[in-house]
Amino acid sequence: MNKQKRHQFRVLLTLGAIWLVSAICDRIWFALDHCVPAWDQADYLTGSLNYWQALQQPEWLSGEWWRNLWQLSSKIPPGVYIATAVIQNIFGTGFDQATLVLLLSSGILIISVYVLGITLFNSQVGLWAAGLSVLLPGLYRYRLEFLLDYPLTAAVSLSFCCLTLWRYLRGWWWALVFGISLGLALMVKQTALLFLLIPVLWVIGGTIRQRNWGQFAQLITGLLLSVLVFGPWYRINWLLILTSGKRATIDSAIAEGEPALNTLEAWIYYWKIIPYLVSWSLLLVPIVGLLLYWKKQRRQGETRRGGDAERGRRGEGETRRGGDAERGRRGEGETRRGGDA
Repeated sequence: MNKQKRHQFRVLLTLGAIWLVSAICDRIWFALDHCVPAWDQADYLTGSLNYWQALQQPEWLSGEWWRNLWQLSSKIPPGVYIATAVIQNIFGTGFDQATLVLLLSSGILIISVYVLGITLFNSQVGLWAAGLSVLLPGLYRYRLEFLLDYPLTAAVSLSFCCLTLWRYLRGWWWALVFGISLGLALMVKQTALLFLLIPVLWVIGGTIRQRNWGQFAQLITGLLLSVLVFGPWYRINWLLILTSGKRATIDSAIAEGEPALNTLEAWIYYWKIIPYLVSWSLLLVPIVGLLLYWKKQRRQGETRRGGDAERGRRGEGETRRGGDAERGRRGEGETRRGGDA
């Protein structure tokens, strides 16, 4: 086994260990937690059971069956419901069994974060990022709740990872993979578009500026493929999606006493709760690192400026000495010519 293969094996072993340790901790928590699921969790569990029941007697070639399947969930995309139904069909229909879909989300998130880290930086950064992704309080709290937040995080990370790989590696293959991942993310929750819209538009704008029409065609093809993935459900339920948008954002915020969407307080909300999402212990590490990096860069800048000044003085001294020597030679020559005369 050569060095590269040994490194790949160690990376896979480390990522597997990260996922396994987090999975064991999560399952211990669920084994000790005997609380009755809250309203949202119970509603999502009911949705998954509806799809589990519908998938017991599938009619893959029946258009009416597909229409009824998509109408089982008219407000929330059924991606998580369908994934949970498959797991429930294997392990059982209990609440703890339904939460196994969160382990799948953890695996997707860990791999996506690592691939992003190694693509943009190096393997060490990727491993650290993957490890931190299971330690952040803003993530592990939702990893213990049967909600859409954690699967949405994993789906968005996967889609962004595929888009990044396409941007660096190019090719039709990664464009198609990105299209499928984008479609799956939108089948988890509509809000995936809020996180992916700007990166997609940025990449499209870059290809247009560079007049790289081949890559532009790849990206458009990937986007069209994503429509084939999420289109059937959205085509049937688009009216309810539009009418429920205001109720799900503005009206619900007012009812729960949260700041309205058109206020500054709403836009800086997540900035204010960063310590809650990250924890002070993990937040202080990058802050101290940035301060040390800034201090190091400043010291190097001062050293560089001092070296430039020293070299400048040396250059001036050498020029001055060269000028004095030249004037001395000229003086000697004139004196010699005067003596000869």
